[in-house]
Amino acid sequence: LQHPNVVELLKSDEKFDLVIAETFLTESLYGFAQHFDAPLITYSTFGNSMWTNDLVGTPAPPSHVAHFLLSFADQMSFWERLGNVAATIVDRLAFELYYLPVQKRMYEEGFPNAKISFEEQMQNVSLVFLNQHFSVSSPRPYAPNMIEVGGIQVEKPKALPKPSAV
Repeated sequence: LQHPNVVELLKSDEKFDLVIAETFLTESLYGFAQHFDAPLITYSTFGNSMWTNDLVGTPAPPSHVAHFLLSFADQMSFWERLGNVAATIVDRLAFELYYLPVQKRMYEEGFPNAKISFEEQMQNVSLVFLNQHFSVSSPRPYAPNMIEVGGIQVEKPKALPKPSAV
């Protein structure tokens, strides 16, 4: 947010129809959406997580939805569920008490004339794209505005060259 090109952009009269931002360690950049009065779409390169769920209100009870950093699937034993709940609590505490305050400070410094607060901007996400695909992940709940787009970059394969005569 302090780069000269970004500062110049924020001072300009540029208009945008849409703002797309990564969801991992970039929440302060969501301020571009309110600055340019444009809808915000986020893209999670690592798929679904507590962080992306919060953006659009997707329920993810740790009793049966595995933490994204653990290797558990949807069929967890009691002890795995307990570990999953513990990991989710630790992650939530770190997120709320350490990580988000840093992002909030950066948001407030980068967008001092923001029309909405950091917390309001975090709840003002229109759509979340997830870099994952249902065919290789466990079943889990998704809000209607959370879309799996894993594999979207995959192109149709080109034909193999004909073998040359020996």
